[in-house]
Amino acid sequence: MKKTYIVTITETLSRQIEVSAENSDAAIDKIHEAYHDGEIVLDADDYEGTDISVAIFDK
Repeated sequence: MKKTYIVTITETLSRQIEVSAENSDAAIDKIHEAYHDGEIVLDADDYEGTDISVAIFDK
């Protein structure tokens, strides 16, 4: 008998960005704001890897 599976594909994008700030919290805030405003957009050049996992879906 066939079972139903849930397969999850997760792609990871990552980029290191140099930023000047008073402290680490301020640096994170600056990057978060720039990312939220669309000034930083991760793309295929930032590809780190793919993970595929599977779980049995019980009905």
